[in-house]
Amino acid sequence: MKYIILALIFALSAPAVFAQAKIDKVINDIENRKDVTGTYTERRTVKGKKLYRTTKVLSFTNSQYYDRLAKAFEDERSNSVSATLSNGTRHYRFISNKTDCSYTLSEDNGVYCVVMSWRDTSIDEDDGSYMADPVGPTFYGELSREEIARLQEWGRQAREQAEQIRLEAEQRKQLVSMRRQATKERREQAVKQRQLAAKERKEAAKERREQAVKQRQLAAQERKEAAKERREQAVKQRQLAAKERQEAKERRKMASERQKAARNAYTI
Repeated sequence: MKYIILALIFALSAPAVFAQAKIDKVINDIENRKDVTGTYTERRTVKGKKLYRTTKVLSFTNSQYYDRLAKAFEDERSNSVSATLSNGTRHYRFISNKTDCSYTLSEDNGVYCVVMSWRDTSIDEDDGSYMADPVGPTFYGELSREEIARLQEWGRQAREQAEQIRLEAEQRKQLVSMRRQATKERREQAVKQRQLAAKERKEAAKERREQAVKQRQLAAQERKEAAKERREQAVKQRQLAAKERQEAKERRKMASERQKAARNAYTI
């Protein structure tokens, strides 16, 4: 019977205890990521040092984390006792089992922030630092004035850091653009040089071909003239030989006539 009663008590209390479980799950998943900056504070009673209030602040620039948290907020909205949405900032409050939890999700110039505050309502610690629900667009939850000041200073530093990161990213982008432009110019220069070299090779080859043609034509002309000269020389030599033969024939004829005349004179 005791176990049945305990089971009933757990069944009745479980939905309230884990009303914001989806939000807590996402927060617990991202808080140790390298690209998430976190701040954690806690308060304890003077007597007994019992924990009665904690605050966790996470900041990041990854929009995927923000989308997961926004979905978890919407999934848990029906379990909240109050839900406020103003200028893109969500503030939900959950009360159950002597606990008061508030969650704030906001965005400012690409910097996302989630604030989780938990308080044990069974402990009344009158230290002058407790604040009621936020009024208007502040949405700081149950934070002390000192915590709010620290959070605002932290937010300012986070924005400055985000701006510095943006400027560095812009400088890197410009540097990459300059390097790409320089690489493009080098490629274009290399293409021009290759085209010029190809043109020079083409012109040199053309010049060599024209020179070879001229040399062949000159050699052919020289051969033609040499052949003509040889033919003319041969003709002259044949003519000279014919003349010499004719003169030799005439000399023989004259010699024959002298011999004949000499014989006739001897006979008389």
